[in-house]
Amino acid sequence: MNVGQPVSAILYGLSRGPVMMYNGQEVGEPGAGIEGFGGDDARTSIFDYWSMPELVKWVNDHKYDGGRLSDEQKRLRTFYSRLMNTLGEPAFRDGNFIPLNTANHDNPKYGRINNESASGHWLYSFLRYDPQSGQRFLIVVNLHPTTLMNEVRVRIPQEIMKALGLGEADRKSHLDLLDRIVENEADATGSTIAEAMDPGIPFGEIPPLTARYFEIKVGAPGGGGHD
Repeated sequence: MNVGQPVSAILYGLSRGPVMMYNGQEVGEPGAGIEGFGGDDARTSIFDYWSMPELVKWVNDHKYDGGRLSDEQKRLRTFYSRLMNTLGEPAFRDGNFIPLNTANHDNPKYGRINNESASGHWLYSFLRYDPQSGQRFLIVVNLHPTTLMNEVRVRIPQEIMKALGLGEADRKSHLDLLDRIVENEADATGSTIAEAMDPGIPFGEIPPLTARYFEIKVGAPGGGGHD
């Protein structure tokens, strides 16, 4: 991922409101070059007679098929497509925002690196929950530009479980999590509700500048069968 992807994954997922994507953002248009009145200001222009060279590659002689995009640009466009489609789900469209960094401040498995005394400097996570549909998402983002986060655990305390509508659930019930925006092989994890509260839901690896959008399904004790 480039730095814009995890930041977009956070900002776009925080609220119920509409999101704005810049023209050409999904193909990595840098807005470079002197376009006229604006000069070389790292922005595209809506006033000058100017074209965006990276977006032109997607237009591809009016085929609009991305035929001239690089593999990296195609992956970027796929990421934004998956992200924007997921943001149309009830948890984001109608649901509540529940932050998790405060709850994991003292959690040593929450992306703590370089002898940091507190967690959450490079890792950010939050929940989205729609009470009407019961849909739940856990978003986990590694904002470090170079460090892969290993053996991450995200704690969801009992009071937040209640806010997720799980306050009366059996602590042995299983939470199954599946990443909805991962590009290739599906990324999945899970834990019991008790384990999610302490020591936390386990995540094997979260690469640098990477966002994960995990949909949470609640199963019966021992796994299997979802709400």
